[in-house]
Amino acid sequence: MKALELTMVLEQGLEFVESLDEEAYRRPQEELGLASIGDHYRHHLDYVGTFLRGIQEGTVDYDDRRRDVGVATCQQEARRETERLLKEISSLPSGEEPLEVVQQVVDGKPPQRWPSTVGREISFVITHGVHHFAMMAIAARALGVRPPATLGVMPSTIAYQRTIRAAGE
Repeated sequence: MKALELTMVLEQGLEFVESLDEEAYRRPQEELGLASIGDHYRHHLDYVGTFLRGIQEGTVDYDDRRRDVGVATCQQEARRETERLLKEISSLPSGEEPLEVVQQVVDGKPPQRWPSTVGREISFVITHGVHHFAMMAIAARALGVRPPATLGVMPSTIAYQRTIRAAGE
């Protein structure tokens, strides 16, 4: 089930990215610390790709990312990378398979290592993606582009807002 959810997140991101013109995708935004929407989308794809590569190796090292500038600056490259990742996701294991996660969390300190599972890391890359989509939505609004209302909003928040609206009716 989580593979389907990750697929949905990737498809939502790609749909949004493709709704932008090339300038909006590449333009550095003050609201993003001079990163672009493309930079944030590339970063999200990097995490997904690193996770998928780590499944094969048994260790996910989130610091060992591709950082492909082409994906950050060209929507066609972003589409190709997204489609490649979607194909890989279609053959994900069930979720309980063990993994080791490696990531430097404090500057100047060695990377930390934790036990995890495929399912837990799918959840992580989904929430990490939603976080970056929220930043992309802020940047889009600053450019005068109206993103979808649910872009960058956690599914639990959407469900909560639906409950609040229903209670108020």
